[in-house]
Amino acid sequence: MAEKQEDGKRFTVVKRHSNSYKIFHIALLFIRQALIHKEAIKMEVERIFSAEQIKIHPELGQILREYTKSVIRANPDDLLEFSWAYFKKKVDEKERKNQRFDDKPVNFDDL
Repeated sequence: MAEKQEDGKRFTVVKRHSNSYKIFHIALLFIRQALIHKEAIKMEVERIFSAEQIKIHPELGQILREYTKSVIRANPDDLLEFSWAYFKKKVDEKERKNQRFDDKPVNFDDL
């Protein structure tokens, strides 16, 4: 918190969001964009009335753990730029892995 003096009154200025919130929010945005881009998930928009209705992708916990560890290790100056590069690298790795299996020619003579 930072204090600010103005017209003889004291004001306390509070940051709108903590860094943890920003990291989590950025991670979720990039994960969502990557999944939508790859058409990996198709979610139906429903009103949520109870916790049982919330469906969490099974890979979300692992993705967030790996991302958080990378942020902590790298301690980047520009978190947004780091996050973009991190998730772009992950998407590129997945595409290369998928392409590697798709590009293998099939030799029917060996069958």
